[in-house]
Amino acid sequence: MPGMIRMNDQLELTLGFIEEQPREAAEIIAAAEPAEGGAFLAFAPLRSAIRLTEHLQPWSAALILAEVPLDRTVAILRDISYADAAAILRHVAEAERAGILEALPARLSRDIERTLNYPVLTVGAWMDVSTPYFKVTTTAGECLKGLRSQGESCGGMAIVTGRGRRFAGVVELEKLLLLNDDQPIGDIIDSTFTPLSARASLSMAHSNPGWRRFSGLPVINRRNDVMGLLRQDALEQAEKLVVPASLPRSGDSIAGHLATGFVITISGFIQLLSPDSRPGQDVSAVRER
Repeated sequence: MPGMIRMNDQLELTLGFIEEQPREAAEIIAAAEPAEGGAFLAFAPLRSAIRLTEHLQPWSAALILAEVPLDRTVAILRDISYADAAAILRHVAEAERAGILEALPARLSRDIERTLNYPVLTVGAWMDVSTPYFKVTTTAGECLKGLRSQGESCGGMAIVTGRGRRFAGVVELEKLLLLNDDQPIGDIIDSTFTPLSARASLSMAHSNPGWRRFSGLPVINRRNDVMGLLRQDALEQAEKLVVPASLPRSGDSIAGHLATGFVITISGFIQLLSPDSRPGQDVSAVRER
């Protein structure tokens, strides 16, 4: 049917727009009614829903996800960054937040709850408490194996502890790579490094000289125990707390025309992907992306 072909073509453009211009797509979704945005996230392919949520401001994402079924909300929050998930849940009402946390994987839920105990504009609210730390007696080989499991989120360093979780210093990744596998990392520890306090303000965190060397800095509590890592991207996330005055104009460009088509497509996209779609329409290929 000609109408179906046109709708499917528009869906392809919409999904492509989300993939290529996720920030602009998120701004458009945020400008819609929360119920309409929620319906879109509920029925869109999960990859597209995640891409949009990653680029929504936390307060906006919270409003929209309130209109999304719990299982889809959990699937989205589980696959976005730890910092994004915690920031969004901070804006969710306590009762609803408790239900989401209960449905999330236990470790992720526990870690997010820990950060939510800190005021929103402090380091503790944005730290990643899942970051590993290592004893001074840990060998270089064991340390590298642990860091590889974290990918780039280690901040370019290994956090080193003494007794218990007491902060002892850091080891630069570049220097760590030069050690023999059986050599203890304590041999090259920088014990003069100044970590961040979990209760410090984000403005104070910006002034730490450690950012010149690393993309993430260790966070400690009042007892000097290691709590986690604050990454640069988490600091940038704090800027999303500011509610925009208005939606930026797309301009007379290809992206602008795609954005216009994206707005028009939202309602049709929801209708096409919903369980009440007209008989005979096969949308499985679209939803499985």
